[in-house]
Amino acid sequence: MCDNKKNITFCTCNEKASNDALKCKVESFKVLGNEEEYYKRVYYWILERTIRKRTNEERSMIMGELFRPSKKLDKELTAEFVVEELNKNAEFDFEYIPEDGDELLIGIGYKFAQFEDYSRPILPRPMKFVYEKKEWFFGYVNHFEYEQIELNKGKITLHNNV
Repeated sequence: MCDNKKNITFCTCNEKASNDALKCKVESFKVLGNEEEYYKRVYYWILERTIRKRTNEERSMIMGELFRPSKKLDKELTAEFVVEELNKNAEFDFEYIPEDGDELLIGIGYKFAQFEDYSRPILPRPMKFVYEKKEWFFGYVNHFEYEQIELNKGKITLHNNV
């Protein structure tokens, strides 16, 4: 599935990243001499399902702030392109049937961890999409109002025909 010929592939098969911070630092240290590798970016996605509306008491205990999602991560990946692809027939490499309230976050990050003395440009905030009435839209779910669970996550591959 991850090798399909669609414009965009939502794949979990590459999601074998370790949460071991030391291992990430070691891998990053290996590429410090290679500027192209150190600046390499990867696209990622996180799919969440809204499971219930929070009570007033629960909402009063939550702290934080909502942020507006980006409409563009770079010249290849824009909200307009993603909405079009999701509504055409997006495929995930696991069994998934969208439900109203599902939220898809798409972001861009650096492949390797950053070292303090080797800074890199700040990347844009992630894009977010919500499934409602059998269609995906650019937007977000209010996490103060609704509780969500993570369904899956992975990497994104853009194919040459984009």
